Amino acid sequence: MTEAAAVEFDLDRAIVELISRESFKVPPYPAVALRIEGMVRSKEYGLDQLAETIGSDPALAADILRCANSVFYSRGAPVTSIKHAVTRIGGKEVLRLAIATGLGIHARSAGPLIPLKRQIWHESLASGMICQFLADRRALPAEEAFVCGLLHDFGKLVAAACIEEILGQHPEAGAKPIEFWGAVADRYHQELGLVTAARWHLPSLVADVISLHHSKDFSKSETPDLLEVVAASDLVVALLDQKPQVTEEDLVGIAALRRPDERAAVARVLQTIPAYIAALEGPDTKSVAAVSFSKILGPNSILGDPQKQLTFPVKMSVGVEQIEGQAMGIGAGGIALATPKAVPLNQLIEINALVEPKPFSFWGAAKVCVAEGNGFRLEVKPLALSTDNRARWQELLK
Repeated sequence: MTEAAAVEFDLDRAIVELISRESFKVPPYPAVALRIEGMVRSKEYGLDQLAETIGSDPALAADILRCANSVFYSRGAPVTSIKHAVTRIGGKEVLRLAIATGLGIHARSAGPLIPLKRQIWHESLASGMICQFLADRRALPAEEAFVCGLLHDFGKLVAAACIEEILGQHPEAGAKPIEFWGAVADRYHQELGLVTAARWHLPSLVADVISLHHSKDFSKSETPDLLEVVAASDLVVALLDQKPQVTEEDLVGIAALRRPDERAAVARVLQTIPAYIAALEGPDTKSVAAVSFSKILGPNSILGDPQKQLTFPVKMSVGVEQIEGQAMGIGAGGIALATPKAVPLNQLIEINALVEPKPFSFWGAAKVCVAEGNGFRLEVKPLALSTDNRARWQELLK
């Protein structure tokens, strides 16, 4: 591709034309989630009825079982039946899982921007969890807050799918960093989010949140308190992306988090988010895709400065797969690992660092995966480190 060809292609114009023709695809709202929502809202359902409804959707049934046995939800012996899984998780949480797992399928759909779609979806799940937590503390409807947090940026996923469709028709667009594609999706996410909400016939509350969550004046909203929660979650999620650990002090700059006790509580909740997102992750993207995606998106190192070369064994949990590898180096921005298998970009990974004298485990996101020698070089960005693990990270850098 020549530089002239790249200049001639106008991606924004192509997206505007796609929107004006209304020829872009909006994924269907999970039908089984609608049925469960009706049951939960009516409060007139039995455990057997709820389990039967979940069982009617094999994919959801598998997700509910996986979630019930995940680190985040597990309480004792493994569960093997939908009924026991529902008992463990609870009816309202099952509804949230049904919506999240049903829509999460679209974040894993095939396409060159899977890493971007996965990142958007992870941020949406984190926002939903933060909104639910804040709403519960402020005596606001927690279920509505979760849905608003989950869906307020869903237009970004629709926009990413639009970009993928256009890229399929215009290969001359060329390779760009993931930040470039993310910025394009961000420019159209409110418009596409409102169209999606209309096609799904969602309550006006959701459309209100989609259109106003970037506004500084919430007085136009019918539910300004809930909108404030969603806007605050956006800022918190942005901090999660910027910092390996988000502390109470980091949250002082978010005006909506008024009280010190609330900021402290949010800082604690953030440490549970990676396990929560991992519990909702569906089947892994084929590992071979990670390498081709890194070529499309540009594999720039994330380690930053300072850096230190060191070696110790690691064990990684990637979805349900266990992979053994070796640490090669660590920096302020992440850790470099040698691994025998490729890992999808932006996949959440739980890493057990077997470093002496005291091993520790932490969560991170795969940001670089390139073939190297007989295996792969994987660079992982830490996510929501605990205070203890942050201290261990700093010790390794010294």
